[in-house]
Amino acid sequence: PEFSSPSPPPPSLGYGPSLAAASALGSMLSVENGGPFWRQRIAHVVLPDVLGTCAEGAPERVASPPRSVMSAPPLGALVTTCHLMCCVPTAALGEQKTKSLAGILVRGL
Repeated sequence: PEFSSPSPPPPSLGYGPSLAAASALGSMLSVENGGPFWRQRIAHVVLPDVLGTCAEGAPERVASPPRSVMSAPPLGALVTTCHLMCCVPTAALGEQKTKSLAGILVRGL
């Protein structure tokens, strides 16, 4: 019988925030109590990691890549992005970061 080598783990599980960490972040962000800038502070800490992780998983470095070449963001980063977009006010994120997060969500579809 033929034995194939085990397939490598999907790249979405290898780097970036884990799915458990993303879920915990969602629980923290959905708490109703807290100061007015609490979510903004958390987003300020989390955003560089999410944007950096998704830049690593960004489209292949070719000129004008076709849609099929674009890679999906890691699962943990995608869930984190969803929580940030749903729970943090857009004004607190800023227009440029909101556009970057929206791009991550679109690539994750």
